[in-house]
Amino acid sequence: HEPASIKRPPRSHRGHKSSIRTVNKALKSMKGQLTSTAASMLPPEESCRKISDILSALSSNNSSKGVEAIRLLVKSNNSKDVAFLRGSSAELGVIPIEPIENKVDTQCIVARCIWDSHWREELCVVYPKGHHLAFYAPLTKKPSLVVSFEEIIGVRKCNPLAGTNPLPGFHLLSIDTAWRCHYLAFAEETEIDSFFSRL
Repeated sequence: HEPASIKRPPRSHRGHKSSIRTVNKALKSMKGQLTSTAASMLPPEESCRKISDILSALSSNNSSKGVEAIRLLVKSNNSKDVAFLRGSSAELGVIPIEPIENKVDTQCIVARCIWDSHWREELCVVYPKGHHLAFYAPLTKKPSLVVSFEEIIGVRKCNPLAGTNPLPGFHLLSIDTAWRCHYLAFAEETEIDSFFSRL
């Protein structure tokens, strides 16, 4: 009997495994600089902070392994990357508790800055009748943030210098209030222009 042919995994799978190995080597070379997260159960927000710390440490490390690991992480993408900031409330699983009137209200998918290195994909709805805008996190009904028009003292497009954009390739906008600046990222320039004109 002829031996059964062995199916090799797709190139993309092999590429991801190679990337993971490279990242692991880089982390091992930095042993002592990072606190181990193995076998620890962290809340989602804390996990994001921990991963952010690891990536920051990798990017600031001058070793060739660290540079190669960052390059592979940036280069690799999957279906979730392609779908980022695309679609509507249905894709995010959001059913707003405050109904959306399509003829009056404006909705769009944005990435809102939660802190310096954490951006969350959300549904943003502008409610002209209610004189406010609301942000809904994925799979929610209640807004995670509501900003009244009265609070807003300015809306400006941000054009960070090359190499300083926290989300390279995306277009940034800031909604300035007396207490805080809310930074939003859009996938297309036409979307940010439309949102800017609505406000």
